[in-house]
Amino acid sequence: MKKIIGIALAIVALVVLQLQFDIFHLKATSLKIDKTANVVEEIKKIAEFTTACFYEEQVMKDKRVNDGLFAAISGDDELVLITRGTVRAGFDLASVAETMRMTGDTVVLRLPEPKIFDVIINPSDYDVYVEKGSWSHEQTVALVAEAQNKVREDAIESGVLQMATENGEKKLRQLFGCFGFNTVLIER
Repeated sequence: MKKIIGIALAIVALVVLQLQFDIFHLKATSLKIDKTANVVEEIKKIAEFTTACFYEEQVMKDKRVNDGLFAAISGDDELVLITRGTVRAGFDLASVAETMRMTGDTVVLRLPEPKIFDVIINPSDYDVYVEKGSWSHEQTVALVAEAQNKVREDAIESGVLQMATENGEKKLRQLFGCFGFNTVLIER
């Protein structure tokens, strides 16, 4: 009976020591990395940090009035394209890395204004809906460029830059949390 009580007291003592001092090294430890040069270099590598995208289809029309002998018969020339555009917006993190301040488990970031990185309408990403008359390649390309400008304007009007800001701040907090920072302060 004394042996059982002795073993029970020993087990209780070990449990208390483990809870107080982690003598068996069972508690989870978080991975900490060098928070100076390594973090700055990794942030510089990200550069274009896309935090919002905007997708839109545009119907673009161009019309030429024909005049001459056969104008009444042939009518006007018309070109109608259906384009699909993508806008990428976010932050240039190369400048953020230069102004970053780190003390302990806190990092302070000064974010620039978000910007649109690109507006893409791939050559294979539009359809010719109507092509009446003779249209040159240059005229078609000009209509696609006009669609690109319209998609850019619509993206800005719909708030893609505001969405980029909100998503960017959230994602940066998560990213720096993974780097081991408990407090991430974002200045504008």
